[in-house]
Amino acid sequence: MLHIVNNHPVWRKVYLEKEHLELTISRSSEEEIKKIRRDNVAIILPFFEEWEAADLLIDKPARLLAETTHMVLSLINFRNETEDDDFPEIMKILIDLLAENIVKKT
Repeated sequence: MLHIVNNHPVWRKVYLEKEHLELTISRSSEEEIKKIRRDNVAIILPFFEEWEAADLLIDKPARLLAETTHMVLSLINFRNETEDDDFPEIMKILIDLLAENIVKKT
C-alpha cells in the first residue's frame, strides 16, 4: 500500500501532499497562512478577470468573487466534521448557490 501511495501521482496527492499541506499550515504563522491563501486565490483570479472582462459576472470585483469561491472550496477541509453522506450534498448546495449568484442574469 505504501508503495502505491508513494508512487502513484493521484494517491500521492490525496494522502501525502494533503498531509504535508496540513502540517505546513499547522506550523505556519498567521501571515504565512494568509500568503498561502493569497497564492491560491491568485491561481484562480485570471479566470474571474476574464469573465469580468466579458461582462459575465455580477457587479462585484473579480478579486472578491475569486476569494469567495476559494473560501467555499476551502470548506472541504471541514469534511470530517459532517456526516460522511451529507458532505457531498452540502458542497454541491454551496457550489450551486455560488455559481447561480455570481453569474450575471440576462
